[in-house]
Amino acid sequence: MRIVVNDIAASKTGALSILRDFYNYIKLSENREIETKDGLERLEWVFLLSDNYIEETDNIRVITLPKVKGWKKRLAFELISGGTYIMSLKPDIYFSMQNTLTRGVKCKTAVYVHQPLCFQRVKNFSLFKAEEREYAIYQHIIGRLIYSAIRRADRTIVQTEWMRDEAIRRTKVSGLKVVKITPDIDVGGNRADTVGENQAGTVGDNQADTVGEASGEHAGPAESFSGKRFFYPSGDMLYKNHVCIVRAAELLKKQGISDFEIVLTLTREEFLRICPSAGELLIKLDGEKQIPLSKLCSTKSVRHSPDGQAGLSTCPIACGNKHSQTDTEKGQEKKDGSKITRNGGIVCLGRLSRKEVLSYYKKSVLLFPSYIESFGYPPAEARAMGGAILASDTPSSLEVLSGYDRAFYFDPFRPEELCELMKDAIEGKLFAEGAPSLKKTDGNREGLQDGDVISEHQRDPAQPVGSDDSIDRQESSWAKVLQVLTE
Repeated sequence: MRIVVNDIAASKTGALSILRDFYNYIKLSENREIETKDGLERLEWVFLLSDNYIEETDNIRVITLPKVKGWKKRLAFELISGGTYIMSLKPDIYFSMQNTLTRGVKCKTAVYVHQPLCFQRVKNFSLFKAEEREYAIYQHIIGRLIYSAIRRADRTIVQTEWMRDEAIRRTKVSGLKVVKITPDIDVGGNRADTVGENQAGTVGDNQADTVGEASGEHAGPAESFSGKRFFYPSGDMLYKNHVCIVRAAELLKKQGISDFEIVLTLTREEFLRICPSAGELLIKLDGEKQIPLSKLCSTKSVRHSPDGQAGLSTCPIACGNKHSQTDTEKGQEKKDGSKITRNGGIVCLGRLSRKEVLSYYKKSVLLFPSYIESFGYPPAEARAMGGAILASDTPSSLEVLSGYDRAFYFDPFRPEELCELMKDAIEGKLFAEGAPSLKKTDGNREGLQDGDVISEHQRDPAQPVGSDDSIDRQESSWAKVLQVLTE
């Protein structure tokens, strides 16, 4: 049985992580044969990719199509030339992992839909605003192709119940055709992904933030949990909503509250590009000194030294200049000997290793202001580790955190709500200091129970094969995907 997998769109961490997870499952699986009505058949896989992101094996073939890269060329392939090419590979099953389905494919088909832009009801992006144009293309133009793919595919796989409900509502397909398979959550530090290195790549990539290898360790000595430390692992996409965090931090400082720090997985350049007026909040990377940007490169009185003389520190906004230590402020020394500046600021660490991210889940309050997600990996991972969470009041967050009593919710478009929750965390009113074991609480809204459907659209009485009710919850999500493909 030959299964052709199309994931040409995968090129950056989000979609690429999903591709590699699926590939590793196939590669390591002992199931090289599948039971069919004609008996056992050997599984043969053909992957269509834009580059050699995975290696071939005895039953896995990789075909690279770099000329199809980019959404315009990809659309031409999906609508015009791709069907003929794919059928030339003689597939028994065609599996698209990139949200859309190639026209002209005449075999059993399945599509993995993880692009939430066209399903969410929170934001209507505009083609006439430059900063929103790419998002609008995926919401309004490619979104129509995704709807068409769901209607034409034999099976559609989504990650969450809210996406399943929206897919059924918008396409009018039978609920039996749309399967929810929750992604695996690994908190063992075994994955090889990154957080902070342009996670999304393009808007068309999977929007999930993932974690993994990095260029260096930033976490430092092991530290206990503190409600004064906040953490947001995310890329720099517009809807990741860093501006909400910035506004909340500014409100805290206006109230005279400055004993906190916010750790981001953005570079300083990324942060200043999406929040250009928030430079005052940045803290120097090494954590030993805080250098308000108003004192560096923005005033005529600052002292520059191009030759890097002793006693001068590097500008935190990477201007290439050196600045006198008299322009810096000492940080606070902690009990474990490490120094961290808590002066009401933001630390941009760039990409982190998975080990570091898991460490921050334990010792920090996770902030998750994103208002568009298919499946929010950071809150799911933090929940799995018993972490403290302040999350946006959105369908994705509510589903991922359903029934979890260590999460509090805020309107992602009302920074004052996040400000109040952060203030309560700083003052020790929400979470206990010292460890990820937190104060028992029901959160600030009625907790949803695991398994509840949070949409007005209820699941069909007959559960689709591949749902959590028909397959053991402990089984790998990719085993469920394979079952859906080959049933």
